[in-house]
Formats: sequence, structure tokens, C-alpha cells
Amino acid sequence: MKNVLILGAGGQIARHVINQLADKQTIKQTLFARQPAKIHKPYPTNKMQTTSGKKVIQDR
Repeated sequence: MKNVLILGAGGQIARHVINQLADKQTIKQTLFARQPAKIHKPYPTNKMQTTSGKKVIQDR
């Protein structure tokens, strides 16, 4: 299984990429967005993980 990080996951281009990759059985996506509430749903959550910019900064 390949891991794919999508930066700017709340944007329009990312929405298209996420939808195309969601059909692939061999890809696990990590969606990164400054505001995770803007990530368009529904997406299958068993192959996706979301994280925000605030969390990354706080973990330092």
C-alpha cells in the first residue's frame, strides 16, 4: 500500500485528486489542511486520515 500526503486538502484541486485516489485500493491518503472543517466530505475514512496545521505546530 502506498501512502499519499495531500497538502491543502480543503481546496478545489485537492477535492478532485482525493476523489480520484479514493477509488484506488492500494493508496492510503493523509489529508493536510489548515482548517480541517473545510475538507469536503463524504470520503471513505478507512483509507484516509486528516490532520491540521495547528496540530503539527503544537507537536513541535
